[in-house]
Amino acid sequence: MKQYFLSGALSVSKTDNSDLANHYCVFIGQRAFHGSERIVQLLQAIDAETELSTIVRRLNRDGDGHLVTEKEILFLIEQRFIPDGLVVTSLNAVAGLAKKPRSHLFLSQTLVDAATVARIAIKFRFFFSPVISITFTATMLVLLGVWLWQLIAAGSSFGLTKSGFTMSWQDSLLFYGLMFFCFLVHELGHAAASARFGSKPAEIGVGLYLIFPVLFCNVTDAWRLPRMQRVVVSLGGGYFQVLACAMLVPFQLASSSALLSFVIATNLMSILVTLNPFFRFDGYWVYADFFCLANLRERSRRCVSAMLVKILFGMRNVDDRASTALRIYTLGSALFFTRFSVTMVYPATTLINITPALYNSAILHYQFDPSANAIGDLVSSGVMYLVFMIGCALTFSYIVSTFGQGIAEMRKMFVDNRTTQQSGMT
Repeated sequence: MKQYFLSGALSVSKTDNSDLANHYCVFIGQRAFHGSERIVQLLQAIDAETELSTIVRRLNRDGDGHLVTEKEILFLIEQRFIPDGLVVTSLNAVAGLAKKPRSHLFLSQTLVDAATVARIAIKFRFFFSPVISITFTATMLVLLGVWLWQLIAAGSSFGLTKSGFTMSWQDSLLFYGLMFFCFLVHELGHAAASARFGSKPAEIGVGLYLIFPVLFCNVTDAWRLPRMQRVVVSLGGGYFQVLACAMLVPFQLASSSALLSFVIATNLMSILVTLNPFFRFDGYWVYADFFCLANLRERSRRCVSAMLVKILFGMRNVDDRASTALRIYTLGSALFFTRFSVTMVYPATTLINITPALYNSAILHYQFDPSANAIGDLVSSGVMYLVFMIGCALTFSYIVSTFGQGIAEMRKMFVDNRTTQQSGMT
């Protein structure tokens, strides 16, 4: 007989979410989510039993009086818990799930282990005390204001001149080195904020999200925190990154370095990108926590599917309980990713078309100037080209996958609706 096991140790705590469907914070190993009391009872039953019949008997015995059938529980386990990696049918599968990469990242790799991150984060958590944070924020704004004022006064465009885009490979190394440092500080900000509120930050790693090479800090334990503290954890990365930018300002002012201006400007623009709620960066989690929208991306996709089913088939009894905040996000996300996808098509197809010409040009450039500097320039350009093309391929595969999931959800909603209508008629 088929058996079911949780994929990790079960831990449950209450949240400050007033929505009863998300009233508990549930940890299964390193996976965390918010769920209802009924979901918690089912997971506790699976944790105690392994066979479906005994799981159902225990749930009906210890539940709230609402009796469930084996068919209902089997559907929930097979269609939700197993696909989400919460339940497995063999204990041998647990070890493999523990090593499973973060679902929205590709090629993820740990850079700093959890123990080291925790030790460092504790030393920097004081930055989030009210007095310190206000003082540093004011200082940062003054420094960045001075930097911006002198650039405008000098008629500069943040170092984004022709020379800024034709950097030597030595300048490129310095630029990317400083950017990497600032991004690492960004992730340390998330860890420090998490430590400030008593949760345990885990590893810092690197991966590829759509076309963006990104660093990430695993702050899964912060799901136990009240939602506004989670908002602070999400914003903590940008706070530390702005602090890193402000530290560069005195050096830029003293040297009038266009490269440092370029670094500062690029960092500030990258912070704005991370605050975009439609990418799964900091802004996404801020929006989700502020409006109590757990599983925001999945709920947004279901919201689109429900609206399309209603429009195409006139079925008005599908799930239509979306909040205003979710509807706004859903509409904005659909418009943004449509534009984002269209925008990416042109440079991607252009690069593919001119790839042979770029290759021939690189060969001629090397034959004309085989120096170390020329080779460094070619390698740096080649790496950027390769990363962008891989990112484009992953982005388009993500879009196709999302579209496919939406079609599957529409089909399920249609079938469920027809089944409900037929049951009502009989």
